[in-house]
Formats: sequence, structure tokens, C-alpha cells
Amino acid sequence: MSSTLPTNFEQLQSWMANFLTVLEAHVADFDMVATDLDVAKNYNIAFSTAQNDYASKYSALASASAQRKDTHGLLTACILPLIRRVNNHPNMSNSLRAELGLKPRNLVQAIVPITELKPEVSLEAADGAVIVHWGPNPGNERINGKPAGVKAAHIYRRKNGEETYQPVGYATTSPYVDVITGPAADYTYIVRYRGTKATDLSLQSAAETIAARGEPAA
Repeated sequence: MSSTLPTNFEQLQSWMANFLTVLEAHVADFDMVATDLDVAKNYNIAFSTAQNDYASKYSALASASAQRKDTHGLLTACILPLIRRVNNHPNMSNSLRAELGLKPRNLVQAIVPITELKPEVSLEAADGAVIVHWGPNPGNERINGKPAGVKAAHIYRRKNGEETYQPVGYATTSPYVDVITGPAADYTYIVRYRGTKATDLSLQSAAETIAARGEPAA
């Protein structure tokens, strides 16, 4: 039976007003008296009052919501340029940003010029080769890497008894595997970082020496 009633409250309010008015005019046709409708009339008055109050408040809410949206747009358009102005000012600091409720900026660490960098070197002997680990952390390749601005490394080697170092490799990643031939001997290595240009070279690493020999005959 409830499906007979409109589910929309505004429509129900109009429907009830019509239903009670028409029914009251025909109470005798249904063997009823006017007082039989008193309870329904009282509840309908309470419902209609509540519906009118809701409609009034909803209208006020919609108006307030629209006003809030408009003023928010004006505030945003006003405050964002002000934030940019103070945020980019040379007197601004992260501590002051925190006081103002702004996000702190990441402090960008100055890149050390490649000419001031000095690689570390760690050597490892293998059958017929020397494994040259190079970088800021050559003892642990898991955390090793190239400093900012470094593209590769030049590997130099000097065999025991030789007077000068000879370039033996160019590596973009660590480690570099240097193939050794001949009988056992001491080999000394140095490394220099290389930048984008061929002339972008770092300081020379400390010399590291290791005993190695060529791969044994089968």
C-alpha cells in the first residue's frame, strides 16, 4: 500500500494536501465522519512543517555553498601570487616556511666539480683477470655509484717493472674486468673519473696494487 504514496517528499506534500481535501469532502460516501481524519491531518501538518523547514534550509545551504565557492575562488586567486612571492624571496628559509604552514623545499646539494672529485679503488684477483671496483664506495657495489656529473672512468695499469701507467679500459659502470696474461706479477691500478667531455677528468685515485696472473693452462 505504501507504494501508492509518492517517494519524493515535495510531491508527497502536494499529494497529501489534495488527498485529505478531497477525502474530507466525501467522508459520508465512505461511511466516515470528519473527525476520522483528525489524526492524519495532524501528522500531515507536522510533516508539511518539517518539509517546509527543510526546503528553506536547503535553499539557504545551496546559497551558502555557492557563496563559499565564489569567495574561495577570489581568495585563491589573491593568495597564490602572494605565496609565490614570499616563497621565492631570498630571505625565505625552511624554518620560516614551517611557521607559515608552507611545505619545506628540498635543499639541493651543490654538485662538486669533477675536477675536484677523487675516485676510490678496490681490487679483486680472479683467474686470468683483475676486477677493478671504482667509485665512492668500491668495497660495496650495492651502494656504489657514480657521483653527479660522472659519466664513466678511465682505468690505468702499471705492471711491476714498468715505468709508466698504460690505459687499459674505459668503463661506464663498476666493476671493470681487466684481462691479465702471462705469469704472476704485481699490477698497480689508478682510476680517473670522466665527465661528458674528454677533457672533464677528475683527480687521480690512490694507486692500488694486487698480485695476479694469467689464466692457467687447461
